[in-house]
Amino acid sequence: MILERHFTIKQLPQPLSLRAALNSWLIPRKWQHELRVNRSILVNHHYQSFNTLLHNGDHIDLAFAAKINLQAYLPAPQITFTICQENQDFLIVNKPAGLKTHPNQPQENQTLLNQIKTYLGYNPLMIHRLDKMTSGLIMVGKNPLIIPLMNRQLSQKNYATILSGSN
Repeated sequence: MILERHFTIKQLPQPLSLRAALNSWLIPRKWQHELRVNRSILVNHHYQSFNTLLHNGDHIDLAFAAKINLQAYLPAPQITFTICQENQDFLIVNKPAGLKTHPNQPQENQTLLNQIKTYLGYNPLMIHRLDKMTSGLIMVGKNPLIIPLMNRQLSQKNYATILSGSN
């Protein structure tokens, strides 16, 4: 699986090295290494060293490669959650009390992740869970490459980057 992202730098108060930018975006070091080795990070459509300074207006292209084993979920017969936010990488849904977050047996189809599979048409990826009797917001990944980024941002309580998709 290849996940590509393309964006333009918009709000740098001062020039920032590509390495510092990747760190500020919470890109794991392993992925930074792979981006460098595979030359799959481009600044203004050209590969640059990680010491290159980024400026407002620079265009960034990232191509992440991953081999991930996904858990398969059966589709649910109905959907009872509400979507609070959605983008190309994740969903934030409101899980009702009384609904399990994920199945414990392969044949189960009455859980939140089963419902999200029905909604998306493909298997979601769990970021965290809530107990069955607890209602509340749950973040769910739409692709395997976003999971380590979201986990890192959540562990650092860096929710603004997650929600805004800021660069």
